[in-house]
Amino acid sequence: MIRLKPLAIIGLLWATITHVAAIEPSFDCRNNKLNAIETLICQDPNLSQLDNQLAEVYKQAVEFDQENHATHNLRSEQRGWIKGRDEC
Repeated sequence: MIRLKPLAIIGLLWATITHVAAIEPSFDCRNNKLNAIETLICQDPNLSQLDNQLAEVYKQAVEFDQENHATHNLRSEQRGWIKGRDEC
């Protein structure tokens, strides 16, 4: 059986807590003009992680559009999606 000293246990817990707290979304949470949805995302590490995943997928979609000379405007579609999300 492995025995951990109390100080080692505290260290492991601290590392876990600070790692979770360090997850930030794809936008700056220090911005004074955050809306209610952005504030919720900033306060929840799980939502922050999901926001990062969504931002990565969006980045890949933009790159795909650029490489394939797409004719639709992905950025305006994204603004519409954000507006709809915020209205929910």
